[in-house]
Amino acid sequence: MDKLGLIDVVNGLLDDEEYLGKIMGAIVNDKTLSLINNFNKITGLLDFFMDAETMDNIKYALSLVGKLKSSGIIDPIIGILQDEEYMSKIMGAIVNDKVLELIGKWNNIVDLISDLTDDETLSAIKSVVGLLKDLNKTGILDPIKGILRDEEYMGKIMGALINDFTLNLISNWNQITSDLSKIDLTNFKYYIQLINSIGEGLKEGKTMDTINLVKEIAKEQSTVNLLTAIGNALKAEKVKPIGLGGLLSSLRDPQVQKGLGVVIEILRNIGSYYKS
Repeated sequence: MDKLGLIDVVNGLLDDEEYLGKIMGAIVNDKTLSLINNFNKITGLLDFFMDAETMDNIKYALSLVGKLKSSGIIDPIIGILQDEEYMSKIMGAIVNDKVLELIGKWNNIVDLISDLTDDETLSAIKSVVGLLKDLNKTGILDPIKGILRDEEYMGKIMGALINDFTLNLISNWNQITSDLSKIDLTNFKYYIQLINSIGEGLKEGKTMDTINLVKEIAKEQSTVNLLTAIGNALKAEKVKPIGLGGLLSSLRDPQVQKGLGVVIEILRNIGSYYKS
């Protein structure tokens, strides 16, 4: 080193306080001190990068970047990142009120996704989708969609469903079902025959007066009993003809006497609704 003159150069540098101060100032500064303080972290980072798995991942990432660059994809991406106007548009599209609101509801969205991916829910969804497919094949969905889009028609349907009568029906539904459960349904066809007969008789009468009468009568439990009794009587396959003598004989039967009293009372009430 002496022959090369290096020692003289070093001695000259050490004797030059100003130059030596610059060298020390360049070496000993905030960055180098911070580097020394974080030396353990740096060595840990080096150990991480020297790990075989990390090395393989880095090589894979570099290989992927190389392939993307060769394909010409990287250059447009770099161009987009360098275009401040374009980047501001992208950020504006990503960060807006809707996205922020979505982020605020993220937990709810995760819960919803969790519910939707449940086995039971997925099975139900598949069943519904299958049903919709079948309905679509039959052509039923098209008329339904047409009805739903027709505001006038929908208004008529809603008006027919939601009115005083249906609301009253709903409010009294428990009582109605309770009363209907007491009717012997095996006599149902006979009730229909009776109603048809009454309808034919009302064609020439005062229909509204009779309807009001029926509405009043229908409020009473006795109506249910009467319908049941009539149904049982009409159900009889064989009825013995009764003449005047038989009629007089039947009038001695207490049950017939009670029934006749009910019939007379009904006739009296019906008559009260008609003016002579």
